[in-house]
Amino acid sequence: MKDAGKDPASARVTATTLFMVVAEDKAAAMDELAPYFHHVNNTYAEFNNEDKAIGMDGPGMAVMSLEDYKASGMLHIMTPDEAVATFRAMKEKTPALEHLMFMRPPGLSADRFQYYAGLVADKVMPAFE
Repeated sequence: MKDAGKDPASARVTATTLFMVVAEDKAAAMDELAPYFHHVNNTYAEFNNEDKAIGMDGPGMAVMSLEDYKASGMLHIMTPDEAVATFRAMKEKTPALEHLMFMRPPGLSADRFQYYAGLVADKVMPAFE
């Protein structure tokens, strides 16, 4: 039997979209969600900058103010239509792309995150069925 793990045709890719959110109102979502994602950014930046042992540098590894974080573009908020176009482009570049994982940032209630996840389920995923 052929080893499915070595067959490129059987490859499946899962992408993490940790700082990507789908929202109807991008400005409102930024105001609501940026503090939570900002906390994640700064926590990891502080950890990384203790001894630079991770070996990662860049804008995502810098402690910054909330306003600087909002302006940085690191939190990517898309409308459902923008998400469909983005994910189609990802799928074209990586045909084996099968799953996307979104992050619920610490502190944001599961009930509130469900609103954003619901937009993906209801308005984005049907474009890929």
